[in-house]
Amino acid sequence: MREKKCDMVQAMRGTLGDESIEVKKAVLHFSRTVLTVHGLEEWAWELVAYIFKQASSSSSQMVREMEGGRLVLMSEQGEAWHWLEQDADAEEEHSIRATCVELLEYVDVSVRGMSQVVASALGDRTRAHCALRGLWALHRTIHPAVGEQWRIKIPILLMTMEGTAQTCQDNVWWEHLLLKFLNRTLQTIDDDAWSRELILELQLQTASYACSSPEKTFLYKALGTTLASCQDVAYVKSQLQKFLKDTDYMDASEREQVVSILAFSAKGHLDLTLSTLEDFGAAMSKVQVSGIISLLQDFHQGRRGRTHRALILAYSQIAVHAPQTQLLPRVERDITRRVLQHYVSSCQVLGITILNKDLDLKLTLIRSVTEISRAILDADGSQSFQFTYKEELLGYMLDFIKEEPMDSLASPVRLTAMLAIKHLSKVKPSLNRDANRSLLETCLRCLVPLPAVQHLRQEGETAQDSLQIQSLHELSMQALGELMRGLLEEDPTESWVMEMFHLLEPWLSAGKEWERDRALQGSAQLLAACREAVYCRLQEPFGKTGFLLGLLAPYTCASLATSRLWAADCIACLLPVQDQSMGMDAAEEELRGIREELKASTPETVLAASSRMAKVSVSRGWCGDSGDRASFTVHSFAHTRFTSFYGVLGKYFTSSQTHEFMETMLNAMLRASPTCATAGGHWLLRIIKEHGEALLEEVPDILGTITMHMPAMQEGCRKSCLLEAVASLAGFHVEAVTSSLLCRPLPMDSDTSELWRAMGGGNDLSIHVLHLLLAKLDHRAETESSSLTAAFEPLAATCAALEIVSTLQCGQVLRDMLPAMLRALVEQTSHTVGQKMPAPGGSLCSITEGQVHVVGNPCRLSMEALACAISKGIGESVATSLCKEGTWPLLECPETHHEGVCQLARALLPSGMVTPNFIKEILKWVRAGSPKLRLTGTAFLSQVMSDPSIQDEELLNPALLLLVEQAKDSNYAVRQMAARALGNVAHGAPAQLKHHRTLILDTLVQASFVPSSDELMTEGMISLAKVLRQFGTRTGPVILAVGTHVRAFFDHVSEHRSPPPFDCSSLWALSGRGCTCCPLLQPKLEDFNCCGRNEFSGRKASP
Repeated sequence: MREKKCDMVQAMRGTLGDESIEVKKAVLHFSRTVLTVHGLEEWAWELVAYIFKQASSSSSQMVREMEGGRLVLMSEQGEAWHWLEQDADAEEEHSIRATCVELLEYVDVSVRGMSQVVASALGDRTRAHCALRGLWALHRTIHPAVGEQWRIKIPILLMTMEGTAQTCQDNVWWEHLLLKFLNRTLQTIDDDAWSRELILELQLQTASYACSSPEKTFLYKALGTTLASCQDVAYVKSQLQKFLKDTDYMDASEREQVVSILAFSAKGHLDLTLSTLEDFGAAMSKVQVSGIISLLQDFHQGRRGRTHRALILAYSQIAVHAPQTQLLPRVERDITRRVLQHYVSSCQVLGITILNKDLDLKLTLIRSVTEISRAILDADGSQSFQFTYKEELLGYMLDFIKEEPMDSLASPVRLTAMLAIKHLSKVKPSLNRDANRSLLETCLRCLVPLPAVQHLRQEGETAQDSLQIQSLHELSMQALGELMRGLLEEDPTESWVMEMFHLLEPWLSAGKEWERDRALQGSAQLLAACREAVYCRLQEPFGKTGFLLGLLAPYTCASLATSRLWAADCIACLLPVQDQSMGMDAAEEELRGIREELKASTPETVLAASSRMAKVSVSRGWCGDSGDRASFTVHSFAHTRFTSFYGVLGKYFTSSQTHEFMETMLNAMLRASPTCATAGGHWLLRIIKEHGEALLEEVPDILGTITMHMPAMQEGCRKSCLLEAVASLAGFHVEAVTSSLLCRPLPMDSDTSELWRAMGGGNDLSIHVLHLLLAKLDHRAETESSSLTAAFEPLAATCAALEIVSTLQCGQVLRDMLPAMLRALVEQTSHTVGQKMPAPGGSLCSITEGQVHVVGNPCRLSMEALACAISKGIGESVATSLCKEGTWPLLECPETHHEGVCQLARALLPSGMVTPNFIKEILKWVRAGSPKLRLTGTAFLSQVMSDPSIQDEELLNPALLLLVEQAKDSNYAVRQMAARALGNVAHGAPAQLKHHRTLILDTLVQASFVPSSDELMTEGMISLAKVLRQFGTRTGPVILAVGTHVRAFFDHVSEHRSPPPFDCSSLWALSGRGCTCCPLLQPKLEDFNCCGRNEFSGRKASP
C-alpha cells in the first residue's frame, strides 16, 4: 500500500502548479485521503508543502496586526515583516483555506510529531519551510506556552531561509539557528516531563535515518540540547551513562553522535557531564584484557583505542559548548588533564609507552587541542588565565609535524597541527619571541622543502588520491598563513614581522623553483596579515618597505606563473602599509588588473605587461614633468623591458628607504635567475629615476653598495643595470656621484673604470663631469708635486677623465673645453713625473685580483689621459706622430721631461689649442713654486715663443720678463729652456725683437757661459746665434760682451775637441760683414766655420 501511495503522489506532481480553484480543491481532497490512510511519510512532505502554500496564499494564522490594508508580522525589534497582501476579493479562497485547516488535523501534533518536524527542518529547503510552517500552524496543540515565542521566532527563521538559498545548505549555520530555536522553546515550556518525552521520541526518530545522515547527526545534537534543558539531574545522568555504555565505539558515526550528546548536554549540566565522563573513563581503565596478543589487538584495532579517541573528542567538545563563565576553572583539571590521560593510555601497551604511529589518534589529539584552545580564548576572563598545559601541548603538535615524512604529503597532520599551534599560541601565558620564532621555523622546515605538487600527486594511486594530495598541499599552505597571522596578532609589531620574514628569506633563494614559490606564497600571506594586524592597528607607515620591495620585486618575472602572482600580491600589500593617504584604491585596482597579465605563459607577454606598468607610472607624473627630473639626458638600456610593477609603486616609495631597497635588490639579483635579475635591475633604475632628486645624502652609500656588488655581477644584464643606475643617479647629483667615485682606490680597477665610462654615455653629462674633474686638477697646492707620492685626488680625476673621454664618439664635443683639458693634463703630467702611486687609503672596497686596470705609474696614467684627449679632440694623426717621435718616453723621464714638453708643444701649436688663455696659464706655471711645474712651463713657453701668437704685447712683455727671471734660475734645465725661449722670439716675434734687443742679448750672454753645464752653454749660443741672425751688425755696444762670451765658448769647445752643436753661420756672417768692433771673434769663427756639421751628438738642434 505504501508503494502505491508513493506512486500516486508522484503522479499528482504535475497538477501542483495549476492555479485554478477547481484543481486546487481536487489536490487538497486527494491529500486528505492520502494522509488519512497512512499519516505523514517522508515522501508526503511535498503534499504538506502544497497545503501550506495554499494556506499562505490566502491568509495566515501568524498575523496579529494590520497596517493600512497590508498584513504584517512584527519581529522582536518591532520591525514589520511584510507577509502578504489582503485582497478584498478573497472570499473565493475561503473554501480552500477551510480545506487546508481541515487537513492540518491529520498531521501528528504529539511530541512524536514535534520530533519529526525537528528532523525534517534540516532537510532540503522545501521540507524545512514546510516543517517550520507546520510547527506554527499546530503550535497550540504542541504546547500552549510556545505561541508567543513562536510568533516571533518562526517568521524570522522563514525569512532567513527565504533571504538566501544558501542558508539551508549551510548545515552548520542552519543547525545553529534550529538548535537555538529548540533551546528557547524548551526553556519556554519548562516542563521536565514533556522534555523527557521528547528525549525518548528523538531517540526513536534516530532509528529512521542512516547512520551518517545529517538528519541523524542533528537529532543527536537536538537530543543533547534537550538534555541540557532538562532539570531532572538524575534522569540526565542516567541518559548520559546509557549513551556512553550503549555506543558502538567501533563505528565512527556513533562515536561522533555520543560526543555530540555529551557536548550539548554540557551547556546545561557541565559538572554533571564531566563527572559522568570521568566515571566512564575510570571504569574503562579497570577492564582487563587477557593475553599479550589480545592487548596488542586491542591497542591497534580494538574498542579500547577508539573509545579513548571518542573520550578525547568528548572532552574538547565539552569545552567548546560549556558556558563561557564556567569553563576556565575546569579546563585544566577536568578537561585537558583527562584528554592527555586518554592520549597517553592510547599509546601504552602493558604500561609501556610506545611511539604513536596511529594517524587517527594524532588527528584526534590535534583536533582536541584546537578546540580546547579556541574555547579558552572565547571564555570570559581568558586574558588573565594562565594555561599551564600550553607548553606540553605545543610539544606534542611540533613532534607530530616533525614526524611527518619529508617526501610525501598523504595526511592532514601538518596543516591541522599548524592550525592548532595558531590557536594555542594565543592562549596565555604568551610565548617569548624566540619560542615563536622556533615554532614558525619548524613549520617552515617541514613544509617548504616538500617535493613539488606534481611529484606529490604521482604518489596517489587514483585520480581522486591525486586531487586529495593537491588539496592537502593548498590547505597546508593556507594553514601556514593562518599560523603566521595568529603569531602576528599576538605581537603586532614591525620588528616581529621582519623576524618572521627573515625566516622565509632563505627559501626565496632556494635552488628549487617550487620551494621559492612556497616562500613567496608565505611572504604574501605574512604581508597580508601585516596589513591587517599591524598597519590597521597602528596606522603608521611600514619602515621596511624598501627591504621587502628589493627582496621580492625581481620575482615578478619568475619562471612559475604562481610565483609571479604571489610576488605581485606581496607588492600590492606593501602599498597600503606604506601610506594610506595616496589614493591606494586606484593604485591597487591598477595592480590587480596588471597582475592578471602576469599569468601569461610566454615571457614576451609577461614582459609586455611589465612595460605597461612602467608607462602607468610615467603617465601619472609623480615627480613632475620628465624633463625636470634631471639636468642631463642619460642613455637607457631599453628600460621598457623587464619593468615589473615599479611604475605604480614608485609613487608611494619614500626616499629614506631607497638605500636599503637598493642594497637588498642587489643581493637578490646575485641569487636570482637572469630574467629576475634583469627585472630587479630595472626596478632599481625606476626607483632612482622617480626619486633621484631626494637622494643627495644617500649618494655615497648607494655608490658604495653598487661598487661592492659589482665584482660578483659581471654578467651582461646585471652589470648593465648597475652602470645605468650610476649614470641615472649622476643625472640628478653629478657632483656628489663624481666626488664619491673619486674616493675609489688607485690603481683604478676595471669595475670603477666601467662606472666612469657609464657616465660618459651622454654628451651633456660627460662634459659636466669633465668640468668637475678638471676643477679637481686645478685646485692643488703649488708645492704638492715635490712629494715622492702622487696626490690622490688629482690622479683619480685624471684616470676618471681618461675613461670618460675614451667613450666619446665625437671629438667635436670636446672642442670647447679641450684647451683647458690639455692644459690641466699637461700640468698633471708635470706634477707626477718621478712620483709613485698613492696608498689606497680611504678606499670603499678592496681591489679584486685580475681587475687592475693600469698598474702603478702616475705619470704614465696622466700621459695616457693626455694622449686620449689629443686623439679624441685634435685627431689620431697628432697622437700617432707624438708616439713616433718618442714624445711620451721623454715626458715620463725626469731628465728628458722638458724635451718631451717641447715636442708636445710643437705638436699642439698648429691645432689652435694653445689659445691666449692657455698661454696665460702657462705663464703662471713659469712662476710656480714647484720646480717641476716651472720647468714644464718654461719648456712649453720656449715653443710658444716661436709661434706668431706671441706677438700680442699683452703676452710677449710678461713672457720676456719671466724668461729673463728664469734665465737666472738655480735649475740649469729651467735656464736652458729660458734661453731657448728667448732665442725663439726671433721666429715668433721678429718685429718686436728690436724693442727688447738689449734685454734679450744681455740675458743670453749671462746664460750662455756656464762651464759646468755644456747643455746650458750650447743652448745659450744657439739662441744667441738666432738673435744675431736677426740683428746682424746692428747690435750696438752689447756686441763687445757677446764677443767675449762667444770666444770663451769656443775656447771651451776647443778644449773638449768637439764641434759646436749649432750652425755658426750667423756669427761668421757677423764677422764677414766687416765687424771691427770685435776683432777677437774673427779667427775663432774662421776655425769653426768649416766644420761642416750642423748636428751634435746625433741630435738635431732645437729651434
